Amino acid sequence: VVACTVPAMLVASYLIADAYTTARVNAERDILATTRALMQAVDADLLGAQSGLRVLAVSPYLRSGDLAAFHEAAREVLPGLSGNGIVLVDQTEQLLVSTIVPYGQPLPMTGVPNLVRTVFESARPAISDFYVGATSRQPQVAVGVPVFRDGKVAYALVMGLLSAHVAEILERQKIPEGWIVAILDSGGTIV
Repeated sequence: VVACTVPAMLVASYLIADAYTTARVNAERDILATTRALMQAVDADLLGAQSGLRVLAVSPYLRSGDLAAFHEAAREVLPGLSGNGIVLVDQTEQLLVSTIVPYGQPLPMTGVPNLVRTVFESARPAISDFYVGATSRQPQVAVGVPVFRDGKVAYALVMGLLSAHVAEILERQKIPEGWIVAILDSGGTIV
């Protein structure tokens, strides 16, 4: 009896282990593919926001110092972008323009000082961690680009993207049923 059942148990054990290994490899491959697709979707959205800001950063209104005209131009462009608001920030971290409020109203200091400092110090675009916007008062991430004047960074042009917008990016992806997906900032906060 033992001689008959042991080989059958060994074959069954091998088949079970092989099926488990194959299922695990397939699941890992699917997770990796889905993760890459999600990363590409989020990155594409952030790069699109950066591109829109770069176009605004060379506005003749900024070169001439006509912030009222720039405010109006930014408000006209905003609906075509993925952000909820655009702000112009000087090196002291003071907001100069915000599309969220009418031009000329007093504005607070920036709600994302680390991003502004990074843009001024590196003279390159940057992406913030999760924060609460100074004028929108809503949780968001931000994309910032430098605005150059005479070869130096004169301003940081920043656009906030609400966490609801990031959630929409996730909803557009084909995430398998039962999966839980989250986007984290560099500090580990769930966006």
